[in-house]
Order: sequence, then structure tokens, then C-alpha cells
Amino acid sequence: MAGTNLLSVGTVELGKMPIREFVEGLECMNPEAIRRLKRERKLSAEHQHALDIFLRDHPSKRLKRPDKESRLSARGQARMKRKRAREDSAQKAQAAETVRNALTPSRQEKPKLDGYIELIIRLKAWWEGVDAAVIRRKYEERAAKKQKAAPPPTDMSIEVDDIHPQFANDRWTDARLDVSELLWGEGYSLPGGRVFALKLVKSLALRPEHTFADLSSGLGGGTRDIARRYQLWLEGYEREPDLADYGNDISIEEEVDAQAPIKHYDPEKLGLQENRYDAIMVRELMFSVEDKRGLLTEIGRALKSDGNLLFTDFVLTDRKQETDLLAAWRTAEPFRARPWTMDEYRQNLADMKYVVRVFEDITDEYVALINQGWKQVLDSVKKGNMSRELVDALMVEGQMWLARSRALQEGRLRLLRCHAIIRHKVNRAMSDSLRID
Repeated sequence: MAGTNLLSVGTVELGKMPIREFVEGLECMNPEAIRRLKRERKLSAEHQHALDIFLRDHPSKRLKRPDKESRLSARGQARMKRKRAREDSAQKAQAAETVRNALTPSRQEKPKLDGYIELIIRLKAWWEGVDAAVIRRKYEERAAKKQKAAPPPTDMSIEVDDIHPQFANDRWTDARLDVSELLWGEGYSLPGGRVFALKLVKSLALRPEHTFADLSSGLGGGTRDIARRYQLWLEGYEREPDLADYGNDISIEEEVDAQAPIKHYDPEKLGLQENRYDAIMVRELMFSVEDKRGLLTEIGRALKSDGNLLFTDFVLTDRKQETDLLAAWRTAEPFRARPWTMDEYRQNLADMKYVVRVFEDITDEYVALINQGWKQVLDSVKKGNMSRELVDALMVEGQMWLARSRALQEGRLRLLRCHAIIRHKVNRAMSDSLRID
């Protein structure tokens, strides 16, 4: 006798159904129908346990999810293949090195002087603004005490401005993505990593039932960490297509693409669903948006009443004075910089009925995080050689962060952290039903 069609049974009736009849119904269902049952019906603990046992004992009834690699972007699949090839090559090289070490007597190699300034020294000189000629002289004087100098080769020095032309047109190469993670941590494209991301959202008092959107996901590290920490099913958005693809690939690889997907979007054309979100976060993005009032208005519409807007943004202390470091910062930014002043933010937020809860300058903390990222790079350089491609990408990424850091430390540019709440206007008369604009 055919079992009961469980999808046609209501939740209350299903809860009273004997386990034997429930299992007979499962036997008549295909994997897709069982998936629908799990999604559309709230099962009791006894029925859920029976379903788990049934699926364990009947593998053919399990709905197979597409292979993880097949869900990656085209670039992600190509990157995965290259990663496997590199791992195979590294294993072979390590095995060969082990054999050579076993056959070759151990000996201490004498240091070689070839006139080449080590990458770690050049990076320090560049970042700290020290003249390269001074660093070179100090290096040569120190080396001369150990060994007579040999004529320096002319083709081994990699200068900051010696960049492969492809990087001018292709912002997010694989090497550039690797550099970003080297600087800020795996899965991150902004300073601070997991600790800073979670610290930023602490004042939002997030709960699992909240709807949350991150409009500056980048590689998605913060988006995923927030989702895991607060058990949220949130939406991540990123304006740069390559970053969005790679960020979502990482979510797939970590099997959180359903909980924290990353999608590409245009902040000038936001288009979020109205009255949907309990909280929206935007990091270091609005200074490069032309219509900031329009973006803030769209965010306000997308937030529920009493919904939270959290953002960090670069702001000017004085619009009337442009310095050389500010000009250099504007030139180094990948998108045109159009920053507001702190006072302009205060006024516009008030005009748009945002109630500001936190409005603070976090520049000093942010600069410390930038320097911490570059210290990680220097530590990484000490441990081994970097490819020419990686060095070039490091210099390109470094130009922007060096310009940001110098402008911030000068004091004309600051980083603002703001937490504001939107209060939708309520129009109500004694004879009216409640109406929210």
C-alpha cells in the first residue's frame, strides 16, 4: 500500500503522525521532495530523528549537492587547478631537496655580495619614506666589512615604479589577491581582519533572526565571520566584479555560500528591497560614491524602522585646503575620491532623519592596523623569496595604502566610524489607520 503524501499533510497533523507511517511516506518520496519537506515543514524532534536515520540508511534518497568546484566561478575553477599544480610541484621540489641534502655534506655558505638591496630593506625604506640611496650606502658599508664588494649587476634591482604594464589595466590579478590576503589576512581585502570586523558591529546587538547586508564585502572575510559569530543568514555585496567572484568562491570553498553569499552590485544603483533589513554595514566606500545622499536615502528605505546603519568612511577635516599628500591620495585611489567633511556627514544624516548614536574618529587605530599589515608582509618576506609577479603586485597595492596612510597621518584626512538609526516618519491622525512613509 502506498504511503501518505507527506507534502500534503499540514504541520499539526504531521506532528501527530506515527513514526512508522512517517517512514512509509518517506519511502515513496524522491530526494527533491524530501528536501522540500525539510524546508517547508517544521518537524518534531522524533520525526527529525527518524528522517536522519532514514537518510543515513537510504543514500539514494539524499539530494546530492553540486560538486563544490563546479559551483566556483570560471576564474575560481582555473585558480583551483593552478593551486593543485603548485602543490604537486612543491611536493616534488621538497622531495628532491630532501634527496640532495642527504647526498651533500652540510656546509655554511658564505654570504654573497651582488649589490642587490634585499626586498625587505627596500620595502622598509619605501614605506618609511627613507631615501633609497642612503639605504643602499648603509647596506654596502655593512656588507663590505664581511667581504670585498663585487661589481653590482644591473638587472637584479626591482624598483617601486618598475611595474609590469598588465597591472595598470587588470586591478585584481591572482597575485594582487594573494597580496591582499598577505596584508590583511586570509579572505580579507581591508585592514583589521576578524577582530576589527567583529568589533565594528558589536554596537548593533545582532541576533540570528536579524536581516543584515554588507555593502563592502571585498573578499568576504568580515561578512563570513559576522555570519558565523551571530548565526546570521546575511547578504554580502561588492562593487568590484573580480573581488565579488573570488569572495563568493571562498564562501563556496568554506561551505557558507548559502549563509554568506557575495554578489556584485553598483553602489550608484543600489536597488535593495524596501523595509527589509535590520542592519546595513558599509566600510570605506562612500567617499568614492558620487551621489552619497542618494545612497544614504536608498539605505534608509531598505532599512526597517529603527534599523541600523553602520559605516566607516574617509572624511576631510577641512574642504578649503588641499595638500600634496591629499592630492597624492586622490591619485592613488582606484575610484575617484569625493569625500565629505565630518560636518557634512552630520548635517546630511540629520536631514535624512537618521539618529546618530556613534560618531567617532578612529584614524589612529586604523593607521596602526595598516602598519600591522605591512609588518606581516615584512615578516613573510624574511621567511622566503617572493616571485617577481608577487613583488610587482605588492608594489601596486602598496602605492594605494602608502598614500592612504600618509594622508591620514597628516591629519587632513580622517577615518570616521558612524552608527545611526533610521526612524521612518509616521503620519497618523485620530481617524487614520497607521501609515508609514
